Amino acid sequence: MTELPPLHFRHAVALTDLIGRTGATDLELGYLSDTEPYGWWAKANYAGRRLYVEHHAVADLALVDLARRIVDGGTCLRCERTVTFGYTRDGYCSRTLTMRDDEYFEYVRSCE
Repeated sequence: MTELPPLHFRHAVALTDLIGRTGATDLELGYLSDTEPYGWWAKANYAGRRLYVEHHAVADLALVDLARRIVDGGTCLRCERTVTFGYTRDGYCSRTLTMRDDEYFEYVRSCE
């Protein structure tokens, strides 16, 4: 297994930060095979449940799937609107990926 390419690594860091800000705990990320396809999986505890996603081609896509399951449809603590993940929609508070200081990504709220 090789290291994550820089772009995927930065995206994975932003997703890990977003998942952590939801109150999710015990986040784990791994793969099923040392050869392609790796079969990436991610799991975390959230709201009294263990969430698990698997069979993704790259690590950050496993984290995207997990983040979507946690974030999408929740309530923003700042504006109290329903949250969407990765897309914008009128009347909702979206979480979208943005570039921060030319090197790192982060997910930001549309109500900020």
